[in-house]
Amino acid sequence: MIHFEQANAILAHLNVRDEKHGEEIVVACDIKLKIDMPNKALEMLSPGLALSLYKGEDAQNELFADGHLPHLRHPTMGSPKFEFEPTKVELYFHRVTHDIKVEGLVKKIAVDCKEGGTVTFTFTVACRPDSDDIGRLSGMLGSDHETSLRLVQEDDGDPGDGDTKDGEK
Repeated sequence: MIHFEQANAILAHLNVRDEKHGEEIVVACDIKLKIDMPNKALEMLSPGLALSLYKGEDAQNELFADGHLPHLRHPTMGSPKFEFEPTKVELYFHRVTHDIKVEGLVKKIAVDCKEGGTVTFTFTVACRPDSDDIGRLSGMLGSDHETSLRLVQEDDGDPGDGDTKDGEK
């Protein structure tokens, strides 16, 4: 699954909605982000994906020394979409005045592969921010923000895994 630290991402869309949890109705939000990354980031989605969508200068020189693949193999293919099991993430917007952190789920990602080796990843984080953060997010629509997306490791509940408080063993 895609993840990144302190990269510029565009907050492309914000959908505020309600969810019913039993008898309780809670405010939920879908945050749609777009981020440009080098095509080697495709490997986070599936090993070998970058090489199946991009190529080097010629068949003899498939990879550049740094692993960069600048040319599209299938320039008319369009934007493939990938669907995954919902993955728990932490989304951070690093701001001067007030950082915003939400936990949520990502399950669909679209990729727009561009000539030259850049890929635009578009994905939505389904989450439940508080009303103050929803207001802040609405003011951020359509512009770049320093953002981090971190994968959250699920706790399997097994007390015998050797982990202790604060990472001590």
